[in-house]
Amino acid sequence: MIISAVAKRYAKAIFEIGMEEGTYRELLEEIQDFCDTLDENREVKDAIESSVFNAREKRDVLDALLGRKSYREATNRFLRLVFEKKRIPFIRQILDGFKALVEELEGIERVAVTVPKPLSET
Repeated sequence: MIISAVAKRYAKAIFEIGMEEGTYRELLEEIQDFCDTLDENREVKDAIESSVFNAREKRDVLDALLGRKSYREATNRFLRLVFEKKRIPFIRQILDGFKALVEELEGIERVAVTVPKPLSET
């Protein structure tokens, strides 16, 4: 997983907010949900990222999406900031960076296992 410097800065910022508020796990889940929603609704993602729509129209789409969700205020503010700074195309990288920081804090390590033949289910 390659994470850009921009995404790392935003990931660190939301992680620090979550640490201060004691809600880092909830913020992670909400940003994951936002990313999943964009992945599942291509039209919404295209509208938010498209150069065809003006900033007001894009903001209206984002506001409508956030209005249907019951995210914490910190999540909504963060996602609006990411949008205003034109960083929505980096949201998946931001999520990956945030997830890595949470996993590091919780002592979770991801590993890849290579085996010479397929493993059985039993």
